[in-house]
Amino acid sequence: MAPNATGIKELDHQKLISLCLDLVNLSQSILKPKGTILCKFWDGHESRVLQNKLKEQFQDVRTIKPQASRKDSSESYYLARLYKGK
Repeated sequence: MAPNATGIKELDHQKLISLCLDLVNLSQSILKPKGTILCKFWDGHESRVLQNKLKEQFQDVRTIKPQASRKDSSESYYLARLYKGK
């Protein structure tokens, strides 16, 4: 999932981070222990909020920038593995 981009960098960043945080909250009810999620985000000031939330609930959180991604793109992914949940 991804929100529609508006072209306003900061607004698009906030919308995507918000969507990812909603996914993290949803994961609490659908993921089994040791589950995995992948969140796309655009780098910005709220990226750390998302990363910290993932680190609270997953044992391993990595930042991934695919080789296919343009060098000047702020697009990255958080790969969160080993869900600590119920």
